Amino acid sequence: MTLVGSATGQVVRGSVHSRAISDGIAGTVLLLIDSANAIAARTLADEHGDYILYAPTRGHYQIRALRIGFRPMTSAPFSLAGDTTIAIQMVDLPLDLPVVTTRERTQCAVRPDSGLALTALWEDAKTALLATAITRDDAKYRFDLTDHTRIYDFKTRELLDVDLKEAAVYDTHSWVSAPPERLQRDGYVVERRDSATFIAPDIETLLSEYFVATHCFRVGVQRGDADRLIALEFDPASRAKHVEIRGTLWLDRRTHELRSLDFNYVNLDVPMAGADSAAGGHVGFARLSTGAWVVTNWTIRVPVAHVASEQGPPPALRRVGGPVALLYRHAVIDELHVSGGTLRDVSRDGTLVWSRGTRSIELHVMSANTRADLPAERSAIFLVGSQRRFVLADSLGHATIHDLLPGAYLIEVATPELDVLGAARTRVRIDVDSSAAPATDVRVKSSLDAARAVCLDEAKSLNDDTGVIVGSVRRGDEPLRGRAVSVSWIGEAAGAHSPGSIIRRTVRTLASDGRFLACGVPRNRPIEIRVAGDEAAPTVARLATDQVVGIVSVVLKPEP
Repeated sequence: MTLVGSATGQVVRGSVHSRAISDGIAGTVLLLIDSANAIAARTLADEHGDYILYAPTRGHYQIRALRIGFRPMTSAPFSLAGDTTIAIQMVDLPLDLPVVTTRERTQCAVRPDSGLALTALWEDAKTALLATAITRDDAKYRFDLTDHTRIYDFKTRELLDVDLKEAAVYDTHSWVSAPPERLQRDGYVVERRDSATFIAPDIETLLSEYFVATHCFRVGVQRGDADRLIALEFDPASRAKHVEIRGTLWLDRRTHELRSLDFNYVNLDVPMAGADSAAGGHVGFARLSTGAWVVTNWTIRVPVAHVASEQGPPPALRRVGGPVALLYRHAVIDELHVSGGTLRDVSRDGTLVWSRGTRSIELHVMSANTRADLPAERSAIFLVGSQRRFVLADSLGHATIHDLLPGAYLIEVATPELDVLGAARTRVRIDVDSSAAPATDVRVKSSLDAARAVCLDEAKSLNDDTGVIVGSVRRGDEPLRGRAVSVSWIGEAAGAHSPGSIIRRTVRTLASDGRFLACGVPRNRPIEIRVAGDEAAPTVARLATDQVVGIVSVVLKPEP
């Protein structure tokens, strides 16, 4: 360590080196420790290994330097009365873990520094957590991300709804945990009369003295699908009186870099089996090219219940032949809410330093038909819960949605004909992951079936030669309600009509929006539409041979 002092301010600056890395050690965590052994300031060494620490006051300090792959280093105490330059020399460590003992795998140690392997894993995890917190607070970094909430049916895990919001922020502190002393006193779930709030641990929680003192740690077994990972597991150190968390910090076996955190809530008072294991969360981590660390994705899973009522006493009080006049109210879990965020890009001073790969999904939209499926051209595909503009299918029913992050999505398909008939839009779940996916076939309801559903008693008049006219009547921008509308065409010899006779249907516009519906209208024939009381020439429409639904807008002249 080299120290040079001056009297220009209370700033400590310098660089971090080692014998193995002469150019500087990027991403080193540097903590300015005051005389009370508290952290007075913290920062990361930049890509050149240089750093600046700002002391709040004059006084006696030490610098503690942490970096994965190097021995933690604490400087000698020094007095700070002005600008001071300190060069940090770190010592490389072998990245091979010490031999994990049977005790470290089978017994849960109250403090993670109580074993050799535990010491190494916890120091590296703590360094990554500290670096992530420092990067999060650095205004030079911009984070482009997508916040998401997905709602699932609890029993079937069917995806019910999705909400997506894209944002660019300079702080990824997307959730704030409760203060450690409150967590120790009240736990991770705050129950109220008609709701419960689940609290997720943030970085400050994991690094707090409370967390280390109240949880025990062990070296776990690596995941079967990833031999390159090693687990640092934690559990409540004693029997919890309130809701606590247990979980696993996953580290890279070769580099010791922190990859992710998985946690679950324990000691939940839940009315359904499986709810306690479903409640929890996941946090992903990554090191940037600058040496800084970021949270790349995070999710929090929360079961959601509603209050159900049953006739009779609670199950524990029921007796054969007992009274049934009581009303028993109880909670029923019916949904699982998964909220979180996914990082897309990270920039520093306008330069991209990290980016997540995105994928595209191919869709083939077909209209169900009794004979054969037909391309649903002109169909619009919406990404449910997104602010994105819809995508239009081409003449073959093909469409592509680009630039999607990993996750589960709902797409909604609409056609002008089905929308005007009021038919429900088709929804399909699409799961996007890192692998390429084949095109997804989506079948929407046929226009003929949708028309039959709205024509009710006149549904029998619809076939391969007839269709419907859906229209609206307005004067200017004002819809005309309750007006009689005449729809007529020239008849044929078939049926009760003689050749050349005029067939007329009279319908009435709806009271709400001035729309009208005429069923059983022939295709490929001129249709005249007149509004009662209007002397203007009729509006003429024509259904094509393959057209089931005709959409017509009748605009009347302004009244004199």
